[in-house]
This record gives sequence, C-alpha cells and structure tokens, in this order.
Amino acid sequence: MNILYICNDMEIGGSQRAIIAEIKQLQKKGHKVILVSRGGSLESVLNNDKVSFYKLKFPYIGTNELHQNNKFSVKEHLLFIYHILIKTSLRKNIYSLLRIIKKHNIDIIKAHQPGPSFIGYLAAKKLNLPLIIRVQHILRNEFPPPFYKKIVKYCSSISVITKEVEDFLINVYEVDKNKISIIPNQIIFDQPLLSGNHNNDSTSNLLRILTVSRLAEDKYNSVMELIEAVDKLLGNGVNCHLKIIGDGSNKSDIVRQIQNMKNNSNNVELVGSKKDVIPYYLETDVVVGVGRVAMEALYFKKLLLCCSHFAYGGLFAKESAEEISHYNFSGRGGSTNSLNSDNIFEDLKFINNLNSEQKNEMVAFNNKFYNDHYDSNIVTNKLESMFQNFIKKTINSG
Repeated sequence: MNILYICNDMEIGGSQRAIIAEIKQLQKKGHKVILVSRGGSLESVLNNDKVSFYKLKFPYIGTNELHQNNKFSVKEHLLFIYHILIKTSLRKNIYSLLRIIKKHNIDIIKAHQPGPSFIGYLAAKKLNLPLIIRVQHILRNEFPPPFYKKIVKYCSSISVITKEVEDFLINVYEVDKNKISIIPNQIIFDQPLLSGNHNNDSTSNLLRILTVSRLAEDKYNSVMELIEAVDKLLGNGVNCHLKIIGDGSNKSDIVRQIQNMKNNSNNVELVGSKKDVIPYYLETDVVVGVGRVAMEALYFKKLLLCCSHFAYGGLFAKESAEEISHYNFSGRGGSTNSLNSDNIFEDLKFINNLNSEQKNEMVAFNNKFYNDHYDSNIVTNKLESMFQNFIKKTINSG
C-alpha cells in the first residue's frame, strides 16, 4: 500500500511520536508511507528512519475546549475562515497535496487534526480516495467547524484511541458507531525492553519521580499541582526528586512554582524538551502522566500515577486499570475536583511506603497490561487491516 499521513506539525509531542511509530511499523511490513506536515523538531527522527516527508503549511484551527454539543459558534467559524484563507493558502495547500498524492500513487489518506482533515477531505474527494480521520481527544477541536458533517459522511472511518472517544463522537457528534474504529496509539523503541534494564532501584531511599508534558496552557496545570505535591512530600521528610521533561508557553509559570517551593527546590529539575526520553524512564521509579506517557510508563515497568490537565486518576493498579485506561489514563470519569496536590501527595506517600515485593508485583502487572492491550504488532495489524479493507471497498465501489 501507498499511504499518506497528514498532520499539523512534527514538533515534540505525544501525537507526533505516535504517528512516527505507526509509520515505522508500516514500513517494516513493506508499505510505502509519505508524511506531510509543517515540519518541526522531529524532522531529524524522520530522516533517521528514512521516512519521506514534505512540508505544507496546514492551517491551525480549533479550540482546546470540552463541549457537550455539536454546535459551533460564529467566532469558531470566523477563526476557521481566517486560518484557511488568510493565515494559509487554501488553494496552494490543495494543489500541493494533490501533486504529492499523484506523484506517489497514494492509495489512502490518514489525517490528524482539523486543518489537515479539511484539506485531506477536499483532496480525497477530488481523487475518490479513502480517507481516515484520526481523533485522539474528546476536545472539540478535532473537527473543522464548517462542513464537519460532510467530512464525516465522506470519510471511510474515524480512528479513535479509546472507547471514551468513540462514545463521545456518538453522543455529541452523532457519528454512526459502524464508522468508528478503536485503534490505540503505538509506542515503539529501537531497543527492546529486556528483563533487567528497567532499573527500579529498590535499595535506594530516594523516590525518583518523572513527568513528561507540554508546558502550555492546556496541560501545564497538572505539572503545577505535581510540584506542590512534591513540596509537601519533602516537607514530610520523604527523600524524593522530580524531573520534568517538556517545554511550552507556560514554562515561566513552572519555573516560578519551583522557585516558590517551601522546601528544597533543588529536588525539582526542569529538564526541558528531549527527543530521547528512554534514559529518563529507565532511571525513575514513578511516572506521572496521561495518554502516551502513561503507556510508556507501563512499557518500562514503572509505577504510574494517571494525571491529566482535566483530572487526576490516581495510582494505576489491577483494581482500577480497565476504567482508567478507558479514559486514556486521564482521570476523566471520576470526581471533577480530583486534580489537586493533596491527592497526588497521598499517592506518592503511599508508593514510598510500599516494600520491594509490592512494587515488583505492581510493575509486573503494568507491563503485562501493556503487552495485552498495546503491543505494537497487534496494533499495527489492526491498522493495516483497516487500510486494506477501505482501499478494497473504494476500488470495488468505483
């Protein structure tokens, strides 16, 4: 198959890493994959993995808001028109994308985010190609405001990461359930995880904590609460160290939060953005995060606190695993006031009091859960089968 992926950009983020993981797995199976985006920090990774990519200035559209209806405001429509016609060139985008599709004899398009979904829809419709739209959130900004019903009607399938997103599309956007495919994000690493390389140091009295997050308006609040929880932990005599991987527009707020700590601020380290996160996972005991970060924690046999910018899901454990993963490890579905430093503090204190046997049992379960639900070979087979099915249907109907 010749597959085209289109997305906003290739800056460092969970969505972008998931796209790269999918492409690498599809390439291993002999498929030709082309990527089109604005480019970004992960271009070097694309080059290293020999991924063919083109740069197009897709429009950034949408708002990071959680809505419970499918009505778009006048403001949202005006913002859409502004970004499509003024900030970027609609005609140039479509013309350039059509040239790429014809040059590489593309069989199917997979679009991420509303701008690329809109441009991808116009190109796919013109050439009668199957279109897959990827929806990773329950945020309103996953669909372009105008014409979203036409786009949903045309596309072959909407690929989602969890049952929660499927329910949201059905209940809010009135999408036909038969049009939705649940395919989790993928994480792959060039070096397989060996039984002895997860480095959970049970002999040290230092509790090593890691969080990986974009430090921007829609996500930084959870990091702020985590810093406050670590401050309380230090104040209670617990020897701990927090590393924060990430960057963004609210980085200065994070720096101020660290500087204003009542206890030793040297125990909180703002690492910045990192392309290679593996060493940091290997050298930590507890990971605090959501989505892809949570999946990586399970893969690396780490204890996990599920924490998002919306809510706090608590400690990932056998009793809560299915429900928490249903909500992409976010804590949604629970108390609306769950995201606070006290809750995080209590769970970190609980972890610190676990003995080695209890910790080993929990991380073994975490890794098994990952293998049972998110193994890259299983996910790739689902993705490949979906592509092949809709290409065949398009050919038969055309």
